[in-house]
Amino acid sequence: MPPPALLNGLIDTGTDVTCVSGTVLRALGLTLLKSTSTQTAGGQVPVGLYKVSLTISDPQNPSGPAIVEDQLTVMELPHNLPNVDVLIGLDILWKCRLLFDGPARQFTPEI
Repeated sequence: MPPPALLNGLIDTGTDVTCVSGTVLRALGLTLLKSTSTQTAGGQVPVGLYKVSLTISDPQNPSGPAIVEDQLTVMELPHNLPNVDVLIGLDILWKCRLLFDGPARQFTPEI
């Protein structure tokens, strides 16, 4: 099992599946579960599916609330995004409640 990796994530309500950068997946040495394709704005693209353990927490308050999925199937991001390693999709968002504080530019998961 690879050691935990601290990654930059972005909430994306436009994706059904949480996506992880291919660079990160390869660096972690994860095994491809399945090759498939997905529909993007640019058309169909090939992607891989992987099994990961995912924890979403506040790096400023690591002992605070966290969202944990120990066996999550994720999709490889079809295209690398600048400064984003993970797109948090509806597969996670449907399971939680988030408090969004726009003026403070932060959100808090409600567990």
